[in-house]
Amino acid sequence: MASLLLSVRIVIQKIQSELNFESWSRHPQFSTRMGLGRVGLIGTILGILWSFHFFAGLALWSCRSGIISINLVNHFFTQERQFMIIQWCFYISSICLFHLFEFF
Repeated sequence: MASLLLSVRIVIQKIQSELNFESWSRHPQFSTRMGLGRVGLIGTILGILWSFHFFAGLALWSCRSGIISINLVNHFFTQERQFMIIQWCFYISSICLFHLFEFF
């Protein structure tokens, strides 16, 4: 059990190291916390996450409301599960939008 926890800790430390851009410090765009490379990369990732979740939530909401018909959604997900997925999509969209607004 201890070796499993140690290996999980090592993996988490590697992920955190990449998220802190520690191995990118030799590139001038990533050398400071406000470097243009960091801001651009994080803004792009947030924008992709926002757009995916927003439009997935919008499509599911439209399907649930009867505006459009997506047979796969009704086949794979119950009404309660669809509602939970819609809530999750709009929650992630709002979190991404909040962090995108921090740039302005």
